[in-house]
Amino acid sequence: MNNWIVFIIFLFTISCNNSTQEDQIIAESKLFKDSLNCFKIIETPRNKIINFKIVNDSSYVVQWGNRNNLRMLNDTFFMNFQESWQPRFISENQDYLVMRAGCGNPCWIGYFLPLDYSLDPIIINEYLDFDLDNDLVAYPSESSNGIEILNIRTKQKELHPLKNCNSAFVGYCIDSLELRNMTLKYKYSSELMKGTLNSKLVIEKIGI
Repeated sequence: MNNWIVFIIFLFTISCNNSTQEDQIIAESKLFKDSLNCFKIIETPRNKIINFKIVNDSSYVVQWGNRNNLRMLNDTFFMNFQESWQPRFISENQDYLVMRAGCGNPCWIGYFLPLDYSLDPIIINEYLDFDLDNDLVAYPSESSNGIEILNIRTKQKELHPLKNCNSAFVGYCIDSLELRNMTLKYKYSSELMKGTLNSKLVIEKIGI
């Protein structure tokens, strides 16, 4: 009798283990198929192409450009990350395509992809705004307490300091920011005062 009980328990254990393995395989397969559905070729309004090239069952790379002459970004992306971490097309002009991906909180990444083969792609974390017509991107300065402007074509930089920003992350002090027509316009306050009537409006010309 005891031998039969041991045998039944043994069969039940094998059945449970097999079920767990099968469930895992099904789950991983579904994740892969769902991921592939997100990676359809994108044709932009200006008839440029963004392609998500599958490297293996867990990673992919981004290609962009003209349909028969695609460039490839060196970065590798992984399918098992949440959907918000997958790069998404957000803007373009005659010179650039722009994609954005999440990477945490607060964390986002801008991919500025040139259509000119003589220019390298630019990757900027926590960008605040961009003006593609003038090749400009605004982002929090890593070394100074302020907003840095980068010309993504010439690589020139220009710093616009913030006064009385008490936050370790400059972006927390900024209520709004706009980069247009070689002009930086933003409202900011200290971290504790953010969003109140004490926000200060600043308008500054860009010299690069």
